[in-house]
Amino acid sequence: MDDPKQDPQSTNDTTSPQEEMDAASVMLELEQRIKTFHSSVTMKRQEARDLKASLQDALNNDKSYMDYEDKIKDVKMQQQKVKDQIFSLSSIIQTKEEIKELTEEVKDLQTHLSKALIQYYEITKQSVITMTDGQTYEIKQSFSLIKQSSKYKP
Repeated sequence: MDDPKQDPQSTNDTTSPQEEMDAASVMLELEQRIKTFHSSVTMKRQEARDLKASLQDALNNDKSYMDYEDKIKDVKMQQQKVKDQIFSLSSIIQTKEEIKELTEEVKDLQTHLSKALIQYYEITKQSVITMTDGQTYEIKQSFSLIKQSSKYKP
């Protein structure tokens, strides 16, 4: 392990100023690309929202469509009343609670599965895994930007 190429800790100590500048340049370019992609995504989302609003305006300006929309609204109100009556039964309330608990368990299991898949990928460098039923699945990593509150300032 005297070879600095094999010891990851010693590589940090032997980086030349040129390598550091290259790494900084790559990092800045990557950051700029991320910002450009984010800006493009934001613009495309706004464009799609505007087009959807335009379609909705076209529907809202059609008298026939709006008449049906009013009828649908009345029927949905009646449906909601019946649904509320059914959901007030104790057996239904218990079933809804069981569903809620199962949903939480699934979320927890999904989190553990995700962590195990990351660990599996890091160890094996394989992006597929075959389950006990013989079905093969691709391991897909996904990262996203989540807007921080204004209080968060690094």
